[in-house]
Amino acid sequence: MDIKKLETGLKKMTGYDYEAAEKEARSLGETVPEITFSKKFQCILAAKALDKNVDDILSLNIQEYAEITVSVFNFLIGNMVPQIQVNATKK
Repeated sequence: MDIKKLETGLKKMTGYDYEAAEKEARSLGETVPEITFSKKFQCILAAKALDKNVDDILSLNIQEYAEITVSVFNFLIGNMVPQIQVNATKK
């Protein structure tokens, strides 16, 4: 899978896409309190960003699947990490 294409697709997504992906993950039984941590959710977002079916992502070999889902996770929280670190040092 093309990680650059994944990132480009993710950048085009909106909050509506995020909410729709969460709804889909929840309908498939996802119960994790913070949806960003869900591999199922990350897989759904990746599929939407790459204009693929979820099964296309799930059928990747385990290393590619992990790379895709971690890339989605890093994309989602990447900009928050410095802010979280700054807020932690203020306490």
